[in-house]
Amino acid sequence: MAGWLAAHLGSRKDRIEAQRAGDAPVATALRQMPQGRWTGDPALGRTAPESHDFAWLDHLAAIGDEAAGRLAHRRLTDWAAQFGRGIGPGWTAEAAAWRLLRWLDHGGFADPRQTVPDTLAILSRHVAFLHRRWESAPEGMPRIAALAASITGTLALKGLPNRVGIEADALAKLSDSARTRNPEELLDLLVLLLTADAALRHAGHEAHFPAIGRIVGELRCLAHSDGRLARFHGGGAGIPGRLDSALAEARSRHPAPHQALGFHRLHAGRSSVIVDTAPPPATALAHASSLAFELTSGRRSIVTSCGPGQDLPEWARACRATASHSTLALEGHSSSRLGPAEMFTETAKVHGIHRQTLPEGTHLQASHDGWSVSHGLSHTRDLLLSPDGRRLVGQDMLAAHSMAERRRFFRLNAPRFHIHFHLHPDVRPIHHPGADSAALHLRSGEVWTLTFEGPAHLELRPSSHLERGLTTPRPSHQVVLSGIAAETSTQIGWTLAKTQDTPLAIRDLARDEDPASPDDLEPT
Repeated sequence: MAGWLAAHLGSRKDRIEAQRAGDAPVATALRQMPQGRWTGDPALGRTAPESHDFAWLDHLAAIGDEAAGRLAHRRLTDWAAQFGRGIGPGWTAEAAAWRLLRWLDHGGFADPRQTVPDTLAILSRHVAFLHRRWESAPEGMPRIAALAASITGTLALKGLPNRVGIEADALAKLSDSARTRNPEELLDLLVLLLTADAALRHAGHEAHFPAIGRIVGELRCLAHSDGRLARFHGGGAGIPGRLDSALAEARSRHPAPHQALGFHRLHAGRSSVIVDTAPPPATALAHASSLAFELTSGRRSIVTSCGPGQDLPEWARACRATASHSTLALEGHSSSRLGPAEMFTETAKVHGIHRQTLPEGTHLQASHDGWSVSHGLSHTRDLLLSPDGRRLVGQDMLAAHSMAERRRFFRLNAPRFHIHFHLHPDVRPIHHPGADSAALHLRSGEVWTLTFEGPAHLELRPSSHLERGLTTPRPSHQVVLSGIAAETSTQIGWTLAKTQDTPLAIRDLARDEDPASPDDLEPT
């Protein structure tokens, strides 16, 4: 129960309305509704902590065996007995919304014989509570989730007061204006809209949320070649299979756009590169990741970031720093600075974004001024992905352009810089001390080599890989190019390329659910 009791208690008004919701009409039956959208990760099934939003139910349902079903039933029964009458923590609009949606989606798995006491009364209380509280939920995803759950719950339960017309109009309006640079949150937004849309259509209502088409395009831009999402601004790679299922249901056949929501996507052959080409958003989970990139080849992530750290308080702030992303950072200084309220008070301004298709490949250039005031330096990054996707050529430049920047630069000691390439935990790097290259071995059998030119030295360092739902980080590695910006212009060129003996096509038979042994991943 520790996870449940640690949940946010909600406001006094929430607790009052949760009690009053028990006086609302109780449904007479549960309708069979479209299901299967809230897919989970079987790897997290028995380790996911108990929580009032029932995220653990997604993961247990993904396992799907009898033991997981018994555990889910026990947890559902325990929760109903302790909190189902509208008392205790967990009665906020957001928590109640996710709990209701997951209960409706996985009820057949967790309670196939409908033996959890007072199920209809508890579900009816949820709907009545959401009717009363969705307008008071925080703007953004919490309010959208509350509306989607209220609509879905009303239509799934027979005999309840019907306000779906008003709520569907409100949901359409909110979703049209909803914007997030957290890719995983964007996927949740799409699935919420698809869930409400399917419930409305199943019940014979007209349903049309124009935002679905826009969000599909944005997600295609933010998806790597392995079908997982780019890990930026508090979002993880996403539950395996959830993105594919959502895109299939949305029935969009449009190709991925080149840019969306301040990100650029480069794609060729088996490779995808996603670059953050905007300042961090004004949210509490934003990261100082301007000009950071991720690289994936086929089913294998190569270069990534440390990931979302908000589930682990001791990691939350560190994961937001520039050094936790695959980009250049000045030692001890992020490109955007956090203030006392955990919001960025100084943000890098990204400018000079230029993209073109050349015979040599797709070229992207962008700059930011994150260290202009503090050090008199701006950062420019050039990337070129070859037409076959086998080579990514990069150049990072620190320069003092204006007279004012040069004066600031010369007043300070020359700063140290580090260009970070955080590797996925399944990548095994090999580096010989003093060498100007590192070999990156993927579990697919591909081998990539990182080489560089310029005033820097290459070293291998430990890193950490965090993902939503994991209670501890996975150990990983990073390749770091370090040097001193002693002049008003310092340039470091680098190349990530498949070795010549790597075949054009590889049968990637290694299973994701079979983690590599520590010996397989130990660097050399």
